[in-house]
Amino acid sequence: MTISAHPHRRPQQWSPEERSRFLSSILESFAGTLDLDEVLRRIANTTLEQFGADRVVLVHPIFEEATTANIRFAITASHIPIVMEPNTPAVLSRPMMRRALHSPTPIVVLEGDPDSNVELARRYQVRSALLQILRPHDDDPWAFVMHQCTERREWTEEEISLFAEIGRYATLALSNTLLHERAVREIAKAAAILDQIPEPAAIYDSEGHLERMNAAAAHEPSQLFSPDPEQRLRLNQYRRVDGTPLASQELPSLRAIRGESVDDEYLIHDPRTNDDRVINLKAAPIRDREGNVIGSVVLSTKTRRTLVSRGSGYSVKRPLFGSSRRMRSVVHELSQALCLASTAMW
Repeated sequence: MTISAHPHRRPQQWSPEERSRFLSSILESFAGTLDLDEVLRRIANTTLEQFGADRVVLVHPIFEEATTANIRFAITASHIPIVMEPNTPAVLSRPMMRRALHSPTPIVVLEGDPDSNVELARRYQVRSALLQILRPHDDDPWAFVMHQCTERREWTEEEISLFAEIGRYATLALSNTLLHERAVREIAKAAAILDQIPEPAAIYDSEGHLERMNAAAAHEPSQLFSPDPEQRLRLNQYRRVDGTPLASQELPSLRAIRGESVDDEYLIHDPRTNDDRVINLKAAPIRDREGNVIGSVVLSTKTRRTLVSRGSGYSVKRPLFGSSRRMRSVVHELSQALCLASTAMW
């Protein structure tokens, strides 16, 4: 189904229902993947097919004073001999980019336009084009371009309007995909930060459920970092050092979620020996850019000496890991890494 008003392409105009169905279908298609290359392919293929165009190109990044940018994706109809290769630089016309960046709608570029790059148009046989700027969230602008090479095509108002709507859906798809990619990178960064900590450490979400833990925590036999608060209490029998029991809301991870910074010693049950041992737990809130708590980080640190036999009393000395500065550094790095990820994933 093509939308061109040219008689040899589509003799009849779309009804409002046809237009609505088409836009719904492309929204579903564009939103159906979070792989950037696949998103670009769907945007370009859909546009080429539906408009009966000769070429569709996506160029990034676009700045008003830039002279070159990268061709991120390009597709050319089979009957056009000159192909634009993706991942190659494109020479930009500053007047043309300035015009497009300041236009609220797609701009029409016809053969002989004084703002166009004449050499580039001749090289790629471009006789007519539609150009619009896409502005995904937290990313530099993209140029979304449609070429006609076989004729000096006069674009109708209907075609320009529909191209603009496709551009809006393409912008949404790019925003989601790029945000997802950044979130994946930041989550990987957070995992790397955790794994660099030699002590057992874990990240909890805003409800106190385990999100991830480092290698040291995974090898901790007492299962300090169980998935939910009730399980942590049940498995480890968390108590204060004097032996009095803790409520789930008193666990370090949940205290940190309420905004507290925790540096306390706790008594837990060690299943290896059926004895009790004292651990030092540090916890701090992880905040987003607005200061909202999106989770917490908990570190388990060792004490110099602990008397572990049940019923014999407890002798606790200062923990080996006593650096509040180091804890603050870890929390700062994790907060930065998880801030973007929380926007996209949580």
